[in-house]
Amino acid sequence: MNATRTSARSQPLFARQAVAMTALVQSQLPRLSRYTLVSIAALGLDFAVFQTLTVSEIKPALAAIVGYTFGMLLHYTLSVRFVFVNATPKSRRRTLFEFALSGLIGLAMTAAIVWVATGWLGVPALLAKALAVGASFVTVFLLRAAIVFKPAAINA
Repeated sequence: MNATRTSARSQPLFARQAVAMTALVQSQLPRLSRYTLVSIAALGLDFAVFQTLTVSEIKPALAAIVGYTFGMLLHYTLSVRFVFVNATPKSRRRTLFEFALSGLIGLAMTAAIVWVATGWLGVPALLAKALAVGASFVTVFLLRAAIVFKPAAINA
């Protein structure tokens, strides 16, 4: 047991964090599956709004913000009903605030990635948006699973 602790401590911090994050994701696989389906629905709305606005010559970063916001509202509604059903009881106001805050983190990531990719790297807007989705998805799921909808303790 001592050797295990010593070898774990001798690993670089990044490696220990990657192992911890992998364990967290594995423990959340059933929830992650439902979250993925809800995210697909929200992403469909997000992309539809985004595409409509960019075709209307709205700047891609602004269109990403508006699309993400619509998607986030749909996501909250579906998450409460289908994904995080065993969450620690919190007031609806607090849950919505934390959900929105985690969504704003994802929104900031999305806008920044789209802005840099389209403005500095010349990536087409739709591809830039697709790249932003992956980074935002993982980050926001982990925040919501660990903080916003933390599972209620089981009384044994």
